Amino acid sequence: MIKHVRVTLCVVLTAVMANSAGSTSGDEKRVQGKEAVSSAEARRNEAREQASRRLAERAFPGKPIEAFRQVPGLPFYEIWIDRTLLYTDLDARVLLIGNMLDGVTLSNLRQERVNELMGVPFKDLPLDHAIKTVRGRGQNTMVVFADPNCGYCKGFEKELKTLDNVTIYTVMYPVLSDDSREKARAVLCAPRPELVWRAWMDAGQPPPAAADSCQPPLDQVLAFGRKHDISVTPTSFLHDGRRLAGFMPGATLKAELAKTRR
Repeated sequence: MIKHVRVTLCVVLTAVMANSAGSTSGDEKRVQGKEAVSSAEARRNEAREQASRRLAERAFPGKPIEAFRQVPGLPFYEIWIDRTLLYTDLDARVLLIGNMLDGVTLSNLRQERVNELMGVPFKDLPLDHAIKTVRGRGQNTMVVFADPNCGYCKGFEKELKTLDNVTIYTVMYPVLSDDSREKARAVLCAPRPELVWRAWMDAGQPPPAAADSCQPPLDQVLAFGRKHDISVTPTSFLHDGRRLAGFMPGATLKAELAKTRR
């Protein structure tokens, strides 16, 4: 009787081990199958990416691709080349240049991405001689490159007044004329640059002439602007580095500043 029990246990254990081995073998095959599918998909995606890159390079010969990715959640590749944002479908059959709008909010996805790609780290901005203005608690931060003779900058100053919780650094960026440079120098050399800037932008009161000995680093600021393609005034940078080019209403500014707190 005892022998019979032992034989039975042996048979049972052998069967279990055999089933386990079969199960392991099946699992290994499934893993290998998944790896093969994954490898094939990776090769297909690589081929698609290379085809899209070649299409962009054909459209912009001699220009390097600076950024490349698939648009999150959409069947398009996004290509940043020669300061231009392009799109291709995943099979590189078409190349698109133009705006892409969110289907729900109608926000301009292309412009939002350009703002990121053309951003500058906040720590790199030339703030040593910027005019600092604090509104309210000043928790949000932005930098504005402005020309004293820029009409859009004057309009932008009115919009900036609608912000109530922001620190604004205004960088003199005199690109329009020699007179712009003299006014920028006069503002920065004044005992109270912020008051002189306000008087000029708000009321048209010319800044007092600066002494010849006062030479703020305007050339360095202009060189910085050329390096970073700051080609319009006003141009703003937010604390997260994003760039906002040109005039925009206060409500839009508030919305953009709110994004930096997310």
